[in-house]
Amino acid sequence: MTYAQFLDDLGNLLTQFRENMIAFIPKLVFAIFIILIGILVARLIQGLVNRFIKNLDRFILTKKLQSRLKHFRMDRSANLMAKIVFWIISQFFE
Repeated sequence: MTYAQFLDDLGNLLTQFRENMIAFIPKLVFAIFIILIGILVARLIQGLVNRFIKNLDRFILTKKLQSRLKHFRMDRSANLMAKIVFWIISQFFE
């Protein structure tokens, strides 16, 4: 292998690398966009689940069920369930 042949091979290698990177960058940007949308949707649903469970807790405490279910507090459960829903949805988008 001569020095000129080595430079030609190196030039071809760099050209292929550049072409591969140009083809890869739009796919990478699209993947990041999908992940960000997934996180946004997961956060939104997490908030909705959290709010629903806390309102359910408030409903239980204000109605006739209060005497039977008074010892159940769902504040911590709401946060836990909302986090679980968040991670399930975010894994779906990844």
